[in-house]
Amino acid sequence: MKYTKMIALASALCTAFTCSNAAFTASCVTEGLPENTFEYENVYMQIVSDQHSSKPHLVVTGFTKEALQSDCQSESILLPSEIDTGFMPPFEGTEEYGALPVTEIGANAFRFNKALEHVWLPYTIEKINNNAFEGCINLLSVEFNEDDNEPSKLKVIDDFAFYKCEKLSNIILPESLQQINGAAFAFCNGLKQIKVPAEFIDGDAFAFCSNLEDVYILRGNTRIYPNTFYNDAISNPQLHEIIEHYLFYGTIHGYRGSTAQEYAEEYKCNFEYLSYLDKDAGDLDGDSKVTVADAQLALREYTTATVAGGKSTLTFQQRKNGDINRDGAVGVEDAQLILKYYVTNTLAGTPASWEDLLYGKVTIDAPEKPVTTPAVTTTTAPAVTTSTMPATSAAPVQTTSAPAVTTAAAATTAPALTTVTAATSVPPVTTTTTVVTVRLHCG
Repeated sequence: MKYTKMIALASALCTAFTCSNAAFTASCVTEGLPENTFEYENVYMQIVSDQHSSKPHLVVTGFTKEALQSDCQSESILLPSEIDTGFMPPFEGTEEYGALPVTEIGANAFRFNKALEHVWLPYTIEKINNNAFEGCINLLSVEFNEDDNEPSKLKVIDDFAFYKCEKLSNIILPESLQQINGAAFAFCNGLKQIKVPAEFIDGDAFAFCSNLEDVYILRGNTRIYPNTFYNDAISNPQLHEIIEHYLFYGTIHGYRGSTAQEYAEEYKCNFEYLSYLDKDAGDLDGDSKVTVADAQLALREYTTATVAGGKSTLTFQQRKNGDINRDGAVGVEDAQLILKYYVTNTLAGTPASWEDLLYGKVTIDAPEKPVTTPAVTTTTAPAVTTSTMPATSAAPVQTTSAPAVTTAAAATTAPALTTVTAATSVPPVTTTTTVVTVRLHCG
C-alpha cells in the first residue's frame, strides 16, 4: 500500500511540475515580492513568526506568476512538510534552524484556479485559511499525507475554504480537525458523503451540497449550528417571495445520545446510529486484547496529560484506540469503560459490545466457577471509580472482584479505580434487550 501511494505521489509531482517535457525546478527568487516571501517549486512561501509558535513557520500564499501564466498550468499540488532554510531569504531567527515547517495554506492562495484537480497536503499543515481553494471548479480530491508516526496536525478549515469546489468528491478529513468554519464546503455538489471529526461545525459549512447523502459525525459532543446543512430554496410564485425550506434530505450518522442525534431530531432529518466497529478499540498496549493493562494505560494518560498537564504518553493510534466515548481525549470514563469491557467479556464471560456498555444494555451471566485473578502489584495507584453492576433481586449474590487497576504515582491525585464485580455461584441471570434503530425522516 505504501509503495502504491509513493508511486501515486511521484506521478503527481511530475504532473504538477512538468509541462511539455520542461521541468520546473526549485528556486529562491525574492526580488519584487512581499517581505519575507520567496518562490519555491512554483509556489510562493511566506516566512511567519508569531507569539503562538516557538519558531518561524511557512505559509503557502499561492502559485507564482510564472506558473499561472504558463500555457500548461499545474493540475496538482504536492507540498513539502518542511523546506531547508538554505532556500530562503535572510530572516531573523531562521539561521538557527536547518528547516522550517509548512503549516498553513494562506487566504485566497489558490482561489479561482480552474486548472487545479488534485492537492496533497503535508501532515504539518495546521490551518487552511479563508477562501484558500474557493472556486476551484475542477478540484477533484484533497489528501492529507499522514500515517501513525506522523498524524496530521490540521485543526482549522476556515470560512469559504472550499466554497464552490463543485467537483470535489474525495476528501478524508483528519481526526485532528477541530473546527470547520462558515460555508467552508458550501456548494460542493460532488460530495456524496463526508466524515466529520471536528468539535465545531459553523453555519452553512455544508450548505447547498445538493448530492450530499451521508454525514458521519465522529464525536459525541460536536457543536453543530442550525443551518449547517441547509440544502435548497424553493420559490413560491403566488407569494412573490422566497420560502427557504433549507432541509437536509440525506442521513446523519452519529453516536447514541450525541449532539448529532439531537440535531437530527430537532430538524427532522434521517438519523442512524454509528457503531464502534473498530476492532482495536480499547487495545492500548497492542496485544490484540482488552485487559486491565489497557485500563492502566488509559488512566496513566489521564493523570499525565489531563490532571498534571504534561505531554501525552501515548501514540496517535493508542489515543484513538483509548478514546472509547469519542470525546477527543483519553480520560477517566474511558478507563472505566475499558475495565468494564474486560470484566464483562473476559471475567464474567458475557459478550457485550462497546455500545452495550456505553448505553447501559449489559447483562452479566454468573460464571459456573468462582473467578480468581492474579494480584496486580505496582507503585502508588491513583484512583478511578466505576459503577458497580446492578444486583438482581433473585437471591443473595456472592461476588469476586476484578483486579484493582493501578498506575505509577502522579504528582496530582485522581479518583480511585474500583471495578465492576462479576456475580458467582448463582443461576445465570439473563435479560433480553431489544435495540431499536431510529430513523427520522425529513418532512
